[in-house]
Amino acid sequence: MVSITVNDFDLGQIAESGQCFRMNYIGRGSYSMIAFDKYIEVSQLGNTLIFFCTSEEYEGFWKDYFDIDTDYTEIKRNAKYDVYLSKAMQYATGIRILKQDLFEMLITFIISQRKSIPSIKKCVKTLSYRYGKEISGLNRNGSTVIVNAFPTPEDLSRVSISDLRECGLGYRDVYVYDAAKWFCKEYPKIDMERFKKEYPFAKNVLQSINGVGDKIANCVCLFALHQLQACPIDTHMHQIIDKEYYGIMPEWMVSDKAGVFQQYCFYYKRNYME
Repeated sequence: MVSITVNDFDLGQIAESGQCFRMNYIGRGSYSMIAFDKYIEVSQLGNTLIFFCTSEEYEGFWKDYFDIDTDYTEIKRNAKYDVYLSKAMQYATGIRILKQDLFEMLITFIISQRKSIPSIKKCVKTLSYRYGKEISGLNRNGSTVIVNAFPTPEDLSRVSISDLRECGLGYRDVYVYDAAKWFCKEYPKIDMERFKKEYPFAKNVLQSINGVGDKIANCVCLFALHQLQACPIDTHMHQIIDKEYYGIMPEWMVSDKAGVFQQYCFYYKRNYME
């Protein structure tokens, strides 16, 4: 068990921010999380977080995964003043950008097209149960929990389109099938240093995949590669642009922290404005 104190961190806001789909509320201020090949339960009381894992696992994985060392107070302090963004930052102050698995984010956001968050979570859970390997972790009581990791590219590349269709993917089954094949064949050929560091390059590479457009590519760049300038523009963002900025894209959407600001505004729009 690891206990830390951190500002600008809210498990509930992160879980409901639309960036992750395997983080679930389990009661008493606690959430479970499945990420990569790991399972954890985390509790929060005020600014205190308790990670139910060893200190080695926290330091070696979860600390970076939850972006603990990034100063989000400083990010907000340096934001150019904007009335709507300021309200969103105050309302959604505990959101952080998680550092998630690249392949999982690619498939997840392909699935997300025209689907609600509960539907996306159901599809991700089904894919993991059917094709992901079993992994284990500890719960808050110290007991072992067995769950399924998200399937690897190799796992999904062996699944037929008809079998994928049974997972509730709808028309996205073909895109998932193609993406798994692409990942196995083309991903190893990519210049990894450029891909991880250069947002325009990474975005262009991702958009070469069948079914991946601007929004999905930006989601993957932001939530997997942690390229904070990536700003996914979905229906909520279009509505914000039209209603709050009179149809003109605000300056913060093209800033070097655009993705962080997008998350604040996305959460504010979904949970306060509606």
